[in-house]
Amino acid sequence: MTDPTPERRSTLPDLTAKYQRAVACCRGGAADRVTARTLLLECVQRDPGNLIFVETFLQIVQRTQPQSGRWPRRLRGFWDRVAFERGYRTENWSEVVQRGVQLLVVRPSDGAVLCGLGEAMSQLGHPDIALRFWSAADSAHPDDQVVQRCCAAAYTRIGLFEQARRCWQTVVDRAPNDQQAAEMLQRLRVPLPTSEESADDACPVPPPEDGATLRHHDALLRCEQLCQQGDIAAAVKSLENASKASPGDLQIAEKLEDLELDRARKRVHLARQQTEFAPDEKLMAGLQSDLVRREISVFGGRAARYPQQHQWKLKLAQSLKQAGNFVEACRILSEIPPGSVSQTLVHLQWGECLQHQRQFDQALKHYAAAADAGHPELDADEQLACYRTGVLALQLGDLPKAKTYLQQLADSSPTYKDVRQHLDKIDSIRDKDGFSLD
Repeated sequence: MTDPTPERRSTLPDLTAKYQRAVACCRGGAADRVTARTLLLECVQRDPGNLIFVETFLQIVQRTQPQSGRWPRRLRGFWDRVAFERGYRTENWSEVVQRGVQLLVVRPSDGAVLCGLGEAMSQLGHPDIALRFWSAADSAHPDDQVVQRCCAAAYTRIGLFEQARRCWQTVVDRAPNDQQAAEMLQRLRVPLPTSEESADDACPVPPPEDGATLRHHDALLRCEQLCQQGDIAAAVKSLENASKASPGDLQIAEKLEDLELDRARKRVHLARQQTEFAPDEKLMAGLQSDLVRREISVFGGRAARYPQQHQWKLKLAQSLKQAGNFVEACRILSEIPPGSVSQTLVHLQWGECLQHQRQFDQALKHYAAAADAGHPELDADEQLACYRTGVLALQLGDLPKAKTYLQQLADSSPTYKDVRQHLDKIDSIRDKDGFSLD
């Protein structure tokens, strides 16, 4: 998955220092921007799963003169392109990334390279970064039929249906006889917007100001206003403009990450609504998987940047658990010190991971630790912990413990799931075998 390996974690401080130096150079003259580009190129090549590195790199290569040399520009990067194309054909995605970002130094808006990098990042499990490269290709080549077809296929695959329709429409407009594009466009037709959505369309939000005029505070405030109005796309555009004016602004970059997560969650929700009467399990599984991978990338980066903010480790562990990486989730949970975040939630997640690994005795201990709230009124997490403790104890034959926790849950919430059926089962076992649970 995208959580840092031990080797990658050991390089994070070094790359962070290089990134901070690059950000400082971004504010200087042309020579400083070349230095920043070189440092950011190294950061992206060594840690391609870092969205902030990639975002800042793409901004600086657009603002810096292409790399010069003794060869004519059309021949620069020749061997990198050969290796890039060979890596794409053989599906050597790491090679595609290494060579592709090097090619962007020479041609920052190369549509084939941007699309290839998008596919490579998608295959390597970085959907948020893949989307960033596809969006860059889409913006740089709005009339290129080949690039628009590539972006349309990518948007369709990840559930960005509105963007996909726009790209397929471009392909159809330029190639009216393209049957595949026409069929895809027809398949992506959706019902008309609701009255609330129509009202938003009738009063569109004014386009954001040019990025060079946006100050940090104003950008975040405008983003908040656009989000409240439900126009996430305009909010993202506003932050992208602000990010161009202030490369390396971490707060803006992280706000962009949050918005992308919100958009991914909304795609899952919309896809679930669209497929309610005709379930498409493959589409739903793909969108859900992309969302989880995106969460792992974002939460993993923040857990590494803010080691004392343990809520990011908890969120990372929850996403790893959803992805099925139970061993790594347990390792992350073990790094969270007591008292820093909700211990009920920590032990509950830990117990679930251990139960998936069939370590039932250890799972039971963590469930019990999560359930021991010490007060009669249980919150939702504590109720679930009591339920898990009681049910697992019953399955393991520890009837006294099962009775204790299930009865505690029944006293707090008598209608919780099937708690009464489990208590009746315990009573029937007691009556049949003739022993006391006291």
